[in-house]
Amino acid sequence: MKYIPQNGQDIFDVLLQNFGDIESGLFPTLQTNGLNINTRTLFGEELTLNNEGVGVEKVKNYFLTSNFTTNNSDELTFIKFGDFNSDFNKDFL
Repeated sequence: MKYIPQNGQDIFDVLLQNFGDIESGLFPTLQTNGLNINTRTLFGEELTLNNEGVGVEKVKNYFLTSNFTTNNSDELTFIKFGDFNSDFNKDFL
C-alpha cells in the first residue's frame, strides 16, 4: 500500500500506526523505501508499506477506526517554573 506521512511523523510513527508495532515492519520498510533509522521527518514522501497480514491487528484497527495519527517528531517546548541551581531559595513558593 502507499502511505504519505503527515507533518511531524517519523518512521516510528508510521510503523506503529500501520503495522501496530515497530518490529514487524522496520527493516522491510527502511529497505523498500531507501530510508535509514536516522530519518527524522517523512512529510510529503510517498512510502510503500507491506503490512498485509503483518503486525498487531488490534492496534492497526484502533488507528484505522479512531482517526488518531501518531506524531512524535514535532518540536518540544519546555517551560521553566523557577530555577534549578545550587542556591536554596523560595522560587517555587
